[in-house]
Amino acid sequence: AAELEAAVLEEPWRMAVVGRLDKDSRGLLLMTQDGVIAKKVIGTQSVWKRYVVLVDRVPSQAQVSRLNGQMSLDGVELRRMSVTASSENPSSLEFRLREGRKHQIRRCCNKVGLEVIDLFRVEIGPWTVGGLAEGEWRLLSPQEVELL
Repeated sequence: AAELEAAVLEEPWRMAVVGRLDKDSRGLLLMTQDGVIAKKVIGTQSVWKRYVVLVDRVPSQAQVSRLNGQMSLDGVELRRMSVTASSENPSSLEFRLREGRKHQIRRCCNKVGLEVIDLFRVEIGPWTVGGLAEGEWRLLSPQEVELL
């Protein structure tokens, strides 16, 4: 593992980011040189991603219901998202989705009258940000790679 970590640090440009985050978002990113993993994560719509989203006010049940309903952006119907109100923070929502159109969460929130203050991706498929601090990284174990 130490050799692999040294190789990543020596030539990080050889790694490809799997799934993007816009400049105003933060959270889990996967980086790989394995095209099979990259294709499974971004080339299909079977891998769920989970986000914790802080909005500018406490969302109403009607707003949450609309976010869970059929939505479209730019005339294209989106795959249904799973959106739940947070039990920890009344101004937070948890989004689970399988596709990621440009600014999808921000634009959908805006459509129902909510403004996103903070967007944090906490999970991609079987992998979670766990206890990593912002800016930290770690290698996946072979067992974690096999989870997908």
